[in-house]
Amino acid sequence: MLALTLHGVVARKVRGILTALAVFFGVAMIAGTMMLTDSVNNSFDDIFSESNSGIDVSVKTRETIEDSRGALPPAFDAGVLASVLAVDGVAEAAGAIFDPTASVLDETGQRVGPTGPPHFATSVVPERFSPWRYVEGRPPESADEMAIDNFTADREGWGVGDSARVAGTGGAQEYTISGVAQWGSGVELLGASLAILTLPEAQRLTGKEGRLDEVAVAAEEGVSPEELKIAIQAAIPASLQALTGDENAAEESQGFKEGFGFFSKALLVFGVIALFVGGFIIFNTFSITVAQRTREFGMLRTLGAHRRQVLGAVVLEAVIVGLVASAFGVLGGIGFVEGITAFFAAFGLGLPTSGLVLSPGTVVTALVVGVAVTVVSSLVPARRATRVTPLEAIREGEDRRPPSRRRTLAGLVLVGLAALLIAWGMFATASLGSAFLFLGPGVLLLFLGVALLSSRLIGPLSALVGWPLERLGGVPGLLARENTQRNKSRTATTAAALMVGLALVVFVATFASALTKSVDQALDRQFAGDLILNNSDGGFLRIPTQVTEAIRGIDGVAVVSPVAGSDALVDGVSGTQPVNGIDPETVALVSNLDWRDGSDATLATLGADGAIVETDWGDDNGIAVGDVIRLTTPLGRSVSYTVRGSIRDGASLLVSTLAVPRDSLVDAFGVDGDDFALVAFEDGASPDTVRARIDEALATGFPNVESRSQAEVKADARLQINQVLALVYALLALSILIAIFGVVNTLILSIHERTREIGMLRAIGTSKRQIRRLIRYESVITALIGAIIGAGIGLVLAVVSVQALSGEGLVLSIPYPLIVTLLLLAAVAGVAAAIAPARRAAKVNIVEALLYE
Repeated sequence: MLALTLHGVVARKVRGILTALAVFFGVAMIAGTMMLTDSVNNSFDDIFSESNSGIDVSVKTRETIEDSRGALPPAFDAGVLASVLAVDGVAEAAGAIFDPTASVLDETGQRVGPTGPPHFATSVVPERFSPWRYVEGRPPESADEMAIDNFTADREGWGVGDSARVAGTGGAQEYTISGVAQWGSGVELLGASLAILTLPEAQRLTGKEGRLDEVAVAAEEGVSPEELKIAIQAAIPASLQALTGDENAAEESQGFKEGFGFFSKALLVFGVIALFVGGFIIFNTFSITVAQRTREFGMLRTLGAHRRQVLGAVVLEAVIVGLVASAFGVLGGIGFVEGITAFFAAFGLGLPTSGLVLSPGTVVTALVVGVAVTVVSSLVPARRATRVTPLEAIREGEDRRPPSRRRTLAGLVLVGLAALLIAWGMFATASLGSAFLFLGPGVLLLFLGVALLSSRLIGPLSALVGWPLERLGGVPGLLARENTQRNKSRTATTAAALMVGLALVVFVATFASALTKSVDQALDRQFAGDLILNNSDGGFLRIPTQVTEAIRGIDGVAVVSPVAGSDALVDGVSGTQPVNGIDPETVALVSNLDWRDGSDATLATLGADGAIVETDWGDDNGIAVGDVIRLTTPLGRSVSYTVRGSIRDGASLLVSTLAVPRDSLVDAFGVDGDDFALVAFEDGASPDTVRARIDEALATGFPNVESRSQAEVKADARLQINQVLALVYALLALSILIAIFGVVNTLILSIHERTREIGMLRAIGTSKRQIRRLIRYESVITALIGAIIGAGIGLVLAVVSVQALSGEGLVLSIPYPLIVTLLLLAAVAGVAAAIAPARRAAKVNIVEALLYE
């Protein structure tokens, strides 16, 4: 049987290649993602191991709560350095600044590099502690000098002696570049830019005079890092922590790994989707070939082959195809890594990969997953092959059995179970993570259930889609429609592969449209001012607190209301919660607050310990007006607030969960900047003139802050959403490509079994052109059926998702033009998929076809 199976695989090369492609792409994504993750993680380990190689102990602020905005813990008093130097066993110690709120500017005053990656202002440290290797020039020695990292220097064309500006909390300053430095082994840090300054200048620029972000310590000979860490911890305040160099390296590396881990998981999800789609193709391919090989299996049974042997032969064929496809998929994963790396590089986001890591675990996982998907997808057709009796050796042909009641019942059960899981995940879970535990399996079961049920829809859908083709194409259109109904289960399975990809595209597009509309409506409803001031990095980092006072003094400005943010642990509420800091005196002058309990007058009653609760969040967590709530802040302090009022803010613009007076947030939470500031002009003032004054003041004193009008904020939000959409569409396109290969595969195999039929059509006068049109029409009908069902599923999922999140301010918006465009593209894909099969069908020799059995 082994020899027979191998002969069959070799004899049917085209079918095997097309089937293998369905596995190849999914395995390539999974293997590539694992390689990329291992490579990036390995690079992070190397980067921070090198940067801590000369440090025995590091002193930093103890991070009680991790900031959701990515901000570093507050700096600490520089007097700690003297305490550390006084500890026995310390050979040398140096304070350092490493601040992500700076912005390196080009000659036009714009922030260099891509939007998103942070810019760091860091200070010079003694050589034994320094991670820098100077490839040109030297470290800065005076307050008017700076060194720059080599990637930024290359990107901007800067060298020693050139001038560059850096903006920070302490304003903007022009520096002479004294050196170009390489961090560690020279691996790029996701497009980040780093400016190296003297310690006093770094402290001034970042607004940290008299404070430090870190103290690096070297131990005396004979003193272990662990011993020194214990001694230093006893000499410093409890709000600080001492870590060995290895511990500090591991902690810093883990932070970056976790940030990149989200993207890696997303890539794995798309890889699973691709394999899931490939499973439909494999199932369909083996179903068709089992039906076509009825005579072969019947002859084997006649010659004494047991059912187990027939089953083993089909499964072995699946193992061979899966193994070969997975092996090539591992190689394809290398290309996938190159593609993702190039994609990031195109946006200026250089991934830190010091070398491609191909671990045995990646190879084994890829092979096991690929083979498992292939074998599982082939099991049902393989079991069907065992039911072939010796008597059936006298016939061969396609399986035209109508969809069974068992298939319909199984589909209904799966759809029902999927509906329960999806509903539970969307409406009965408390967090996004727990929701995905139900949503993921629920969506997969939904696709399987609809795939089983869709055979019942083939008749009416093919009639609907085929009607225009029949009217325009005549007899070929009629025959194409009837051919798709000939084997409804086969058509349904082929269409199901395309259904999955289109459903996800429609879901994502509809959800993104709802998100965009919701942001627009929230701004229209809540923002009553004229401008929003935020960081020029896209609003990811805070803006200096000094901006508020600087803009308030400009002629024509009536109100500037800063809004700060941090995170806290709230007693009785699980997880870290965002907390906003608002200015009670001005916030109502630049915003329309949707009060549920209270009014704008309530703001005056907040005092120092009053809070406002977001209505829905308060209802979910049993917090109401009059309650006293206790919070643990990032500084480790425990503070209490009394709830004075409640506001509905589904978009979380001003009150995500809780809002407290901004001064209280600054004091108790250690916040040293604002998330943004809202600006209103004086009545009668010229908006263009006032904004020009504001922009001039920002360009001069705070170049890392920009002003945005309401329309510009909306446009920025749409741009960010569209950029994410572009990446999602690109990754989903792979699953759609696999589905198109499935259509090609099905058409080629069906042409093989319909050889005599095609020959008869040619014999009675059907032209080659009509045969090609017939195949194209079949392909278009099948593709449109999958697209219609997929679009319906995507819309249902999107509507349910928006309804589940309506309390967060999400408003349904269906992108009808895009959906129509997707249906048209599906028809085009059907035409493209039919090119090769149609040519093959047209080349059938009439005489040989009539003699074909």
